[in-house]
Amino acid sequence: MLIKSMNTIRTIILCFSFLQLFTLTVNGVPADYQMVWHDEFDTGTTPELGSIKRHDGWIYSYGGGGWGNGELQYYVKGNESPENCFIKDGILHIVLTKDVDALGNVRYHSIRMRTGGNWKYGYFEASIKLPSGSGTWPAFWMMPATGGWPDDGEIDIMEAVGNTPGYVYSTVHSKKYKSGIARSFELPTSQDGFHKYAVEWTSSYLRFYVDDIMFYQVAANQDYNVYPFNDAGAFYIILNLAFGGSWGGAAGVNLDCLPQTMEVDYVRVYQPNVSGIQHVVRQQEHNDVYSLAGYKLPKKTKGINIINGKKILIK
Repeated sequence: MLIKSMNTIRTIILCFSFLQLFTLTVNGVPADYQMVWHDEFDTGTTPELGSIKRHDGWIYSYGGGGWGNGELQYYVKGNESPENCFIKDGILHIVLTKDVDALGNVRYHSIRMRTGGNWKYGYFEASIKLPSGSGTWPAFWMMPATGGWPDDGEIDIMEAVGNTPGYVYSTVHSKKYKSGIARSFELPTSQDGFHKYAVEWTSSYLRFYVDDIMFYQVAANQDYNVYPFNDAGAFYIILNLAFGGSWGGAAGVNLDCLPQTMEVDYVRVYQPNVSGIQHVVRQQEHNDVYSLAGYKLPKKTKGINIINGKKILIK
């Protein structure tokens, strides 16, 4: 079932897979969450290079070979290919390009980048303007930092394919559902401007949002082979723009549409705000005097403490 985005908010009752029945509502970031990591892309000319050990910045994946989906692009390192990855006016540009080598072979270059940090549970959001053209396949998604695929899951917060403009998709993958269980959201302006895409991941559910509208929920009270996200570890975030492949190129590719750009305004991570100790009250000092005259300590005793007037031996 496709969900239409409406200017006037209406309440719609939906029944999805996994027997989830809920009301479509406008929510956004939960009130008791705080931002724990973000990249606004407002400094530098390329994203900050990161480190898994430091849990910061971005790490580029590179290479070809189809990436398991028969994709046509070769991913390059953003810090070495400014024509494919750059920041301008506070916006990250991920650019899919086409060129011809000396032998006349057509080559496609693009970017796939992941966060150095990883998180378990939270609200993960990005503001993105999508590319157009048949064959383009942009995605904002998450993979487990440890474990294997598909057993430990995959969370596709937003995917889109150029041959079905005006729709975005959210998908979960697991051992039982290797190909994924997806829901679509009708968004006619996805290629014309920026929209917010998010997932809320808790120990009870995964909830997917477009512009703060929740349109898809998957409950956690299922077998690990269906819902591994509580037992799996932390996940990292991925941004990429593919070309062709089993889904992106299912209806063919338009070579004349290139170059195409996926624009990202920000990526933000929120987690529940855990309240700590607000203040410490120093207790009144006690200056009582105790006499140990004539008191013989047992053998192998390391010392003696006096607590509330009682002698406590330390052995």
